[in-house]
Amino acid sequence: MLWLFTNKMADSLQIEKKYTMNEPPSYDDFVDTSFAAMARAGPKEQSQASLDIMLSMLPPDGPAVFRKLFPVAKWSCELNAAITKWVFAWMVGPMTLEERDVPNEWSGEGSTRMKSVVVIEKCRYLEESGCTGMCVNLCKASTQTFFNDHFGLPLTVKPNHEDMSCEFIFGQEPPPLEQDEALLFPCRVDCKTARNCSGADGSDGASLPPCHKLPASNL
Repeated sequence: MLWLFTNKMADSLQIEKKYTMNEPPSYDDFVDTSFAAMARAGPKEQSQASLDIMLSMLPPDGPAVFRKLFPVAKWSCELNAAITKWVFAWMVGPMTLEERDVPNEWSGEGSTRMKSVVVIEKCRYLEESGCTGMCVNLCKASTQTFFNDHFGLPLTVKPNHEDMSCEFIFGQEPPPLEQDEALLFPCRVDCKTARNCSGADGSDGASLPPCHKLPASNL
């Protein structure tokens, strides 16, 4: 998966560095390729490139088949949460499943009690990159679009840039990205791109402007 994602990202944005199965990339190589992607494209283009990579792994009728197999329902949300816990551990690190009252509109009841919340204890992708923009543009935005728009399954991704944890909440519709609080996060002090951001000054971030790598927010 690491080899596949790294090479597909390089292909999508015409990054010359390529890896083979005999000389596979390290996780640092994967993060470096992500930074290269950010340097070559704006936030929307980054999210689209990440989304294209995920869609390219499906057969042409994959989304339609998924919608038939996994209609919006409690069992579907719980099953996809369980699958996510195992499939993406290589990228984000250890995860656990939690049962909660998940707010939603599809049930007609306002919320549904279900074990569909994937909790990432400390996101490896965010920890290794230290980059707010990379988290939102290459992971949160594209993953939400992948499930909500193409698979028809509600998903909200909620990163916590203070402790580097994250939640994938299956069954909960996300707000429009331009209204998402994630677009208010400042640059992290330990970000590898901090040299390009005057805001990463070691303060608690309360009064800092949003990360310059994020799309503009209307909040």
